[in-house]
Amino acid sequence: MSNTVLILGDTGSGKSRAIKGLNPKETVVINVIGKSLPWRGWQNDYKKYNKETKEGNIWDTRNVESILKIFKEVSDNRPEVKNIIVDDFQYTLSFEYLERAQERSYDKFNDIGQNTYFMLTRSKTLRDDLTVFFLSHIEQGVDAYGATKTKIKTVGKLVDDKITPEGLFTIVLLAQQQRTLEGIKYGFVTNSDGTNTSKSPEEMFENFIPNDLQYVKQKIHEYNTGVENADTTK
Repeated sequence: MSNTVLILGDTGSGKSRAIKGLNPKETVVINVIGKSLPWRGWQNDYKKYNKETKEGNIWDTRNVESILKIFKEVSDNRPEVKNIIVDDFQYTLSFEYLERAQERSYDKFNDIGQNTYFMLTRSKTLRDDLTVFFLSHIEQGVDAYGATKTKIKTVGKLVDDKITPEGLFTIVLLAQQQRTLEGIKYGFVTNSDGTNTSKSPEEMFENFIPNDLQYVKQKIHEYNTGVENADTTK
């Protein structure tokens, strides 16, 4: 069973930048909106996948069926890959909604809900040594008690009411910036104060950690194995 992690944050909060810490030789990025990665020289490490040569580690696609095929291909045939990134995951929902906005029936919402379910649940069934990171934007929602809470951005009530995406993850991290004497510090909030849906197992992380997915992966592996500085490739 693969590890899955949900990274939430507003635009510019440092979600995509957190990819930089991962080994590009062990990482594939599913680039839902086809955007550039936010650090100097990223194209030296991440090159678009070529169907003919089967080389490259970045796919530009928002099609759910294609994403599921990539999951399976990597899990079954790419043993060197240890990390899968789905960047700007929520656009797989919103783009489908916009493309089908003229449909009067509720079928589109059922399809969007089903696609969300398939992506999130199948990501858990991949190879044991794979970690799948879903990066997504946020919105303000209202919880069962009427309180405003920062949550994953979705489309329609069906996904929220029937699936509750955060509930399918053990680890949900919220990208935030903190002001320090040295300037702005980017990082992840690891547990909720009641105003958001972030969460993680007890003693896995400190309350605010670097926005570095390799650091996140290392801490998860150490927690699961009970060994400090454990080798994340095993």
